[in-house]
Amino acid sequence: MSFPGHRAADAVITVRQDNSRRAVEIRDLNPPAEEALGYALPAVSGLPLAALLPERIRTLLEEYIEFQEDGNDVGAVLSKVQSFCLLHRDGKELRYRLKVLRGEPENGCACFHLVLQSRAGERQGEAVRALLREHFRGHEVLEERTGLPDRPSVIKDISFVRHYVNKEMLHCCIAVVGLDQYAALKSHNGEDNAVGALLHVGSLARQNLRGDDVTGCIGESSLALILLGTSPESARMVLNRLRWLIAANPASIEGQSAPVTVSIAFARISGDGEDRDLLSRLEEKMAVIRAQPGNSLAEVTE
Repeated sequence: MSFPGHRAADAVITVRQDNSRRAVEIRDLNPPAEEALGYALPAVSGLPLAALLPERIRTLLEEYIEFQEDGNDVGAVLSKVQSFCLLHRDGKELRYRLKVLRGEPENGCACFHLVLQSRAGERQGEAVRALLREHFRGHEVLEERTGLPDRPSVIKDISFVRHYVNKEMLHCCIAVVGLDQYAALKSHNGEDNAVGALLHVGSLARQNLRGDDVTGCIGESSLALILLGTSPESARMVLNRLRWLIAANPASIEGQSAPVTVSIAFARISGDGEDRDLLSRLEEKMAVIRAQPGNSLAEVTE
């Protein structure tokens, strides 16, 4: 079972919403799910998901899933469950942080991947991110034009993140975001307006990324984003959404709406290598894709 948006160690249950039979059926378990629940796939394949749920969550499904023709509300209902639990084969309740991803339809029925992430792992990750936040606040120097952390600050951040990538096996990524229209805006509307458009991009990034993530300014027309606790697969999804969000939200230049797009190059922050080299490789890649029509996303691999 392979799809973006989950970690290899996550337990994943795939279910199908069959509205004609008013049933939510188990279709697949990945190996971590089999191990966590104590069931092999053949023992539960085709069974109702309710067989693995405690009574309070079973009741929610029964009350809120409508099973209307073409209905696909399993994901919406489960996403709202507080303190999601499953039942182990021995009856013990297992608590998870639940992420619901839409799968490929099967025989006209909506399918969903239920990604189950350990609460213990989540708490550990939160503690590491808190340490990183304190570090970032402690040394940041702000770039004069934008008020965002400057390039040396970003390089220090990458170095510190590398330490925790090694120590805690933390998944982190970095992206370089280039404003495609910067040179044209600077030429026709002046530098202040071009910087204003860059700040517009930075504002959209900060609003739509997590509070733990870092947005810095590393060049005249480019930003850097450090995404904490994020795999390359998840980073691709996050950055893809961001670039289309930016394209859909024009900047305001001298009272006029000005469409803007960005080119993005991103990479995993590994436990070794030179921080400046990583940033330079991303900038080189970003320059290549920016020379094309723009609004592009590319991953730089080692």
